[in-house]
Amino acid sequence: MSYFREAMNRFRQRFEPKPEPGPVRDVRALLDPLGRPGVRIKLGGEGRSAFFPSPQIPVGEVWPTKEGLPLDLLLSIDLGEVAAAHRFDWLPGEGMLQFFVDKDELWEEGMMKVLFSSPGAEFVAGPPSRVGTGPHLVRFESFLTWPSSERDGFPELTDAEGDLVSDLRIAASADGAEHQIGGFPSPVQADDFEVEAECQRRGIRYEYQDSTEFQGLDKWHLLVQIDSDDTVGILWGDVGMLYVFVHEDDLAKNDFSRVFFVMQSC
Repeated sequence: MSYFREAMNRFRQRFEPKPEPGPVRDVRALLDPLGRPGVRIKLGGEGRSAFFPSPQIPVGEVWPTKEGLPLDLLLSIDLGEVAAAHRFDWLPGEGMLQFFVDKDELWEEGMMKVLFSSPGAEFVAGPPSRVGTGPHLVRFESFLTWPSSERDGFPELTDAEGDLVSDLRIAASADGAEHQIGGFPSPVQADDFEVEAECQRRGIRYEYQDSTEFQGLDKWHLLVQIDSDDTVGILWGDVGMLYVFVHEDDLAKNDFSRVFFVMQSC
Protein backbone atom coordinates (compact mmCIF):
# COMPACT_ATOMS: atom_id res chain seq x y z
CA MET A 1 0.00 0.00 0.00
CA SER A 2 2.74 2.44 0.93
CA TYR A 3 4.48 1.97 -2.40
CA PHE A 4 1.38 3.05 -4.29
CA ARG A 5 0.86 6.14 -2.15
CA GLU A 6 4.47 7.16 -2.41
CA ALA A 7 4.41 6.65 -6.19
CA MET A 8 1.43 9.00 -6.40
CA ASN A 9 3.22 11.55 -4.20
CA ARG A 10 6.23 11.42 -6.47
CA PHE A 11 4.00 11.87 -9.53
CA ARG A 12 2.41 14.99 -8.02
CA GLN A 13 5.74 16.37 -6.92
CA ARG A 14 7.13 16.12 -10.45
CA PHE A 15 4.57 18.66 -11.66
CA GLU A 16 4.82 21.12 -8.78
CA PRO A 17 7.22 24.09 -8.88
CA LYS A 18 10.48 23.24 -7.14
CA PRO A 19 13.33 25.32 -5.82
CA GLU A 20 16.39 25.59 -8.00
CA PRO A 21 18.50 22.43 -7.62
CA GLY A 22 21.31 22.73 -5.12
CA PRO A 23 22.94 20.61 -2.46
CA VAL A 24 20.55 17.97 -1.14
CA ARG A 25 19.51 18.98 2.35
CA ASP A 26 19.01 16.74 5.37
CA VAL A 27 15.29 16.02 4.98
CA ARG A 28 15.01 14.64 8.52
CA ALA A 29 16.26 17.96 9.84
CA LEU A 30 13.59 19.68 7.74
CA LEU A 31 10.67 17.46 8.75
CA ASP A 32 11.37 16.29 12.30
CA PRO A 33 10.54 19.74 13.77
CA LEU A 34 7.13 19.49 12.05
CA GLY A 35 6.49 15.98 13.34
CA ARG A 36 3.87 14.77 15.77
CA PRO A 37 4.18 11.76 18.07
CA GLY A 38 2.19 8.73 17.06
CA VAL A 39 1.80 5.15 18.21
CA ARG A 40 2.11 2.27 15.78
CA ILE A 41 -0.20 -0.70 16.28
CA LYS A 42 1.75 -3.89 15.65
CA LEU A 43 0.84 -7.55 15.82
CA GLY A 44 2.26 -9.67 18.61
CA GLY A 45 0.93 -8.25 21.83
CA GLU A 46 0.36 -9.92 25.19
CA GLY A 47 -2.38 -7.73 26.66
CA ARG A 48 -6.05 -7.10 25.99
CA SER A 49 -5.75 -5.07 22.78
CA ALA A 50 -6.56 -7.00 19.61
CA PHE A 51 -8.03 -7.01 16.13
CA PHE A 52 -11.19 -9.11 15.99
CA PRO A 53 -11.11 -9.93 19.70
CA SER A 54 -13.59 -12.24 21.36
CA PRO A 55 -16.95 -10.45 21.09
CA GLN A 56 -17.76 -8.79 24.40
CA ILE A 57 -19.34 -5.58 25.57
CA PRO A 58 -19.47 -3.69 28.89
CA VAL A 59 -22.33 -4.61 31.19
CA GLY A 60 -25.24 -2.25 30.58
CA GLU A 61 -24.25 -1.35 27.01
CA VAL A 62 -26.28 -2.44 23.99
CA TRP A 63 -24.42 -4.12 21.16
CA PRO A 64 -24.28 -1.66 18.23
CA THR A 65 -26.46 -2.56 15.26
CA LYS A 66 -27.39 -1.18 11.88
CA GLU A 67 -30.81 -1.97 10.42
CA GLY A 68 -31.23 -4.70 13.01
CA LEU A 69 -27.95 -6.48 12.25
CA PRO A 70 -25.05 -6.49 14.73
CA LEU A 71 -21.91 -4.61 13.80
CA ASP A 72 -18.65 -6.54 14.10
CA LEU A 73 -16.07 -5.82 16.77
CA LEU A 74 -13.07 -4.86 14.67
CA LEU A 75 -10.62 -3.62 17.29
CA SER A 76 -10.29 -3.30 21.06
CA ILE A 77 -7.67 -0.94 22.47
CA ASP A 78 -6.60 -0.93 26.11
CA LEU A 79 -5.68 2.72 26.62
CA GLY A 80 -3.35 1.84 29.46
CA GLU A 81 -1.28 -0.21 27.02
CA VAL A 82 -1.20 2.75 24.63
CA ALA A 83 -0.13 5.13 27.43
CA ALA A 84 2.77 2.81 28.25
CA ALA A 85 4.11 3.48 24.73
CA HIS A 86 3.23 7.19 24.61
CA ARG A 87 0.99 9.31 26.81
CA PHE A 88 -1.10 11.57 24.58
CA ASP A 89 -2.37 14.64 26.42
CA TRP A 90 -5.71 14.45 24.56
CA LEU A 91 -6.49 10.74 25.02
CA PRO A 92 -7.60 9.03 28.25
CA GLY A 93 -4.70 7.14 29.77
CA GLU A 94 -6.81 4.19 30.86
CA GLY A 95 -10.02 2.44 29.93
CA MET A 96 -10.99 0.51 26.82
CA LEU A 97 -11.96 1.63 23.32
CA GLN A 98 -13.95 -0.71 21.09
CA PHE A 99 -14.47 -0.12 17.37
CA PHE A 100 -17.53 -1.73 15.78
CA VAL A 101 -17.99 -1.73 12.00
CA ASP A 102 -19.78 -3.17 9.05
CA LYS A 103 -16.65 -3.26 6.94
CA ASP A 104 -18.55 -4.07 3.74
CA GLU A 105 -20.78 -0.97 3.95
CA LEU A 106 -18.46 1.49 5.63
CA TRP A 107 -19.32 4.43 3.40
CA GLU A 108 -22.83 4.61 4.88
CA GLU A 109 -23.75 6.63 7.96
CA GLY A 110 -23.91 4.61 11.13
CA MET A 111 -21.63 1.84 9.92
CA MET A 112 -19.07 2.56 12.65
CA LYS A 113 -19.55 2.92 16.40
CA VAL A 114 -16.93 3.56 19.08
CA LEU A 115 -17.54 2.64 22.71
CA PHE A 116 -15.45 3.79 25.67
CA SER A 117 -15.51 1.89 28.94
CA SER A 118 -13.95 3.04 32.20
CA PRO A 119 -11.19 1.09 33.95
CA GLY A 120 -12.55 -1.90 35.82
CA ALA A 121 -15.64 -2.25 33.67
CA GLU A 122 -17.13 -5.73 33.53
CA PHE A 123 -17.85 -7.31 30.17
CA VAL A 124 -20.35 -9.86 28.90
CA ALA A 125 -20.26 -11.95 25.72
CA GLY A 126 -21.69 -10.52 22.53
CA PRO A 127 -22.96 -12.07 19.28
CA PRO A 128 -20.54 -14.25 17.27
CA SER A 129 -18.39 -12.35 14.80
CA ARG A 130 -19.27 -12.73 11.13
CA VAL A 131 -15.82 -11.72 9.90
CA GLY A 132 -12.19 -11.87 10.89
CA THR A 133 -9.78 -14.60 11.92
CA GLY A 134 -8.99 -13.28 15.38
CA PRO A 135 -8.16 -12.62 17.95
CA HIS A 136 -4.95 -10.96 16.74
CA LEU A 137 -3.27 -9.48 19.80
CA VAL A 138 -1.45 -6.20 19.23
CA ARG A 139 1.24 -4.12 20.91
CA PHE A 140 2.12 -0.45 20.67
CA GLU A 141 5.30 1.42 19.73
CA SER A 142 5.86 5.17 19.71
CA PHE A 143 7.26 6.87 16.61
CA LEU A 144 7.42 10.29 14.98
CA THR A 145 4.96 11.03 12.20
CA TRP A 146 5.57 13.55 9.43
CA PRO A 147 2.93 15.68 7.69
CA SER A 148 2.05 15.02 4.08
CA SER A 149 3.15 17.49 1.42
CA GLU A 150 -0.43 18.86 1.33
CA ARG A 151 -0.20 20.21 4.88
CA ASP A 152 0.47 23.87 5.59
CA GLY A 153 4.09 24.49 6.46
CA PHE A 154 5.48 21.54 4.54
CA PRO A 155 8.79 22.72 3.05
CA GLU A 156 9.43 23.05 -0.64
CA LEU A 157 11.66 20.20 -1.71
CA THR A 158 13.74 19.50 -4.75
CA ASP A 159 13.00 16.33 -6.72
CA ALA A 160 15.95 14.60 -5.07
CA GLU A 161 14.79 15.63 -1.61
CA GLY A 162 11.24 14.53 -2.38
CA ASP A 163 12.54 11.13 -3.45
CA LEU A 164 14.44 10.84 -0.16
CA VAL A 165 11.31 11.64 1.84
CA SER A 166 9.34 9.02 -0.11
CA ASP A 167 12.04 6.43 0.47
CA LEU A 168 12.08 7.17 4.21
CA ARG A 169 8.29 6.88 4.44
CA ILE A 170 8.37 3.54 2.64
CA ALA A 171 11.17 2.24 4.84
CA ALA A 172 9.29 3.27 7.98
CA SER A 173 6.28 1.14 7.01
CA ALA A 174 8.13 -1.74 5.36
CA ASP A 175 7.75 -4.04 8.38
CA GLY A 176 3.97 -4.13 8.38
CA ALA A 177 0.66 -2.36 7.87
CA GLU A 178 0.30 1.29 8.87
CA HIS A 179 -2.10 0.88 11.79
CA GLN A 180 -1.70 3.92 14.00
CA ILE A 181 -2.99 6.05 16.87
CA GLY A 182 -2.37 9.81 16.94
CA GLY A 183 0.04 11.83 14.85
CA PHE A 184 -0.40 12.78 11.23
CA PRO A 185 -2.47 10.45 9.02
CA SER A 186 -1.03 8.67 5.99
CA PRO A 187 -3.48 9.73 3.27
CA VAL A 188 -4.27 7.51 0.33
CA GLN A 189 -6.03 10.41 -1.40
CA ALA A 190 -6.55 14.03 -0.27
CA ASP A 191 -5.23 15.08 3.13
CA ASP A 192 -8.16 17.24 4.23
CA PHE A 193 -9.54 15.07 7.02
CA GLU A 194 -9.99 17.79 9.61
CA VAL A 195 -11.88 20.02 7.17
CA GLU A 196 -14.23 17.19 6.24
CA ALA A 197 -14.67 16.30 9.91
CA GLU A 198 -15.49 19.91 10.82
CA CYS A 199 -18.04 20.12 8.03
CA GLN A 200 -19.78 17.03 9.38
CA ARG A 201 -19.71 18.43 12.91
CA ARG A 202 -21.29 21.69 11.76
CA GLY A 203 -23.84 19.95 9.55
CA ILE A 204 -22.66 21.60 6.34
CA ARG A 205 -21.86 20.06 3.00
CA TYR A 206 -18.23 19.16 2.40
CA GLU A 207 -17.11 20.74 -0.87
CA TYR A 208 -13.31 20.66 -0.55
CA GLN A 209 -13.29 23.89 1.45
CA ASP A 210 -9.95 25.45 2.26
CA SER A 211 -8.68 24.95 5.80
CA THR A 212 -8.47 28.73 6.26
CA GLU A 213 -12.28 28.87 6.26
CA PHE A 214 -12.43 27.19 9.67
CA GLN A 215 -11.03 27.83 13.12
CA GLY A 216 -10.19 25.14 15.63
CA LEU A 217 -9.20 22.39 13.21
CA ASP A 218 -6.35 21.56 15.56
CA LYS A 219 -8.96 20.23 18.02
CA TRP A 220 -9.38 17.18 15.83
CA HIS A 221 -7.12 14.20 16.59
CA LEU A 222 -6.45 10.98 14.74
CA LEU A 223 -8.03 8.43 17.06
CA VAL A 224 -7.01 5.50 14.92
CA GLN A 225 -5.83 4.71 11.40
CA ILE A 226 -6.45 1.15 10.24
CA ASP A 227 -4.71 -0.11 7.14
CA SER A 228 -5.68 -2.95 4.83
CA ASP A 229 -3.92 -5.98 6.24
CA ASP A 230 -3.96 -9.49 4.76
CA THR A 231 -2.58 -11.00 7.96
CA VAL A 232 -5.52 -9.74 10.00
CA GLY A 233 -8.09 -10.11 7.24
CA ILE A 234 -8.90 -6.43 6.64
CA LEU A 235 -9.44 -4.95 3.18
CA TRP A 236 -10.84 -1.45 2.76
CA GLY A 237 -12.07 -1.07 -0.81
CA ASP A 238 -9.16 -1.43 -3.23
CA VAL A 239 -6.36 -1.75 -0.64
CA GLY A 240 -7.35 1.40 1.23
CA MET A 241 -7.24 2.85 4.71
CA LEU A 242 -9.78 3.71 7.41
CA TYR A 243 -9.36 6.90 9.44
CA VAL A 244 -11.21 7.83 12.64
CA PHE A 245 -10.95 11.33 14.13
CA VAL A 246 -12.28 12.64 17.44
CA HIS A 247 -12.84 16.21 18.65
CA GLU A 248 -11.35 17.60 21.86
CA ASP A 249 -14.71 18.86 23.11
CA ASP A 250 -16.05 15.32 22.99
CA LEU A 251 -12.88 13.88 24.50
CA ALA A 252 -13.33 16.15 27.52
CA LYS A 253 -16.53 14.18 28.22
CA ASN A 254 -15.16 10.78 27.17
CA ASP A 255 -17.82 10.91 24.45
CA PHE A 256 -16.88 8.90 21.37
CA SER A 257 -20.35 8.87 19.85
CA ARG A 258 -19.56 11.71 17.42
CA VAL A 259 -16.33 10.48 15.86
CA PHE A 260 -15.67 11.27 12.22
CA PHE A 261 -14.65 8.33 10.08
CA VAL A 262 -13.78 8.03 6.43
CA MET A 263 -12.29 5.40 4.16
CA GLN A 264 -9.87 6.24 1.36
CA SER A 265 -9.01 3.70 -1.30
CA CYS A 266 -6.49 3.43 -4.13
